Amino acid sequence: THLDKTGVVKIFSPADVDTFLRACVRNADQQGAMIDAYATVITSEGNYLLKYSGDGNYSIGPNQVDSWKTWYDKEYSDLLENNQLTAPHVEKIFTQFLKEKVKVNGLEVYKTDKTTGKATKMEYDGKDNPVNTTPCP
Repeated sequence: THLDKTGVVKIFSPADVDTFLRACVRNADQQGAMIDAYATVITSEGNYLLKYSGDGNYSIGPNQVDSWKTWYDKEYSDLLENNQLTAPHVEKIFTQFLKEKVKVNGLEVYKTDKTTGKATKMEYDGKDNPVNTTPCP
């Protein structure tokens, strides 16, 4: 749960992503199907869900999570220093993080609107574009 504390990034952390991939996805594979793995973070801006729809062909190296954290901390510190720690900016940085740093095919992030309960898939669409969203059926 990431609620309204000043400076709190209201989305998954690199440690959350690492735990999801190393523990949740691998456990789901051993117990049934990887597609059953998901993780949720509840925030005051909305709820986010990580889901994995790939084939399990990924690995996480010993220094990889440290590299993720360094990049993540810099990007979100920049948002905080520039008073831009808003949901659209947080979501854009996070989708960029998944696409350009984590680089695990099949790792997806969704947002559930607090008011309507409708979910949308979020994808990074380049530095100069807003996050691409696709409504879920």
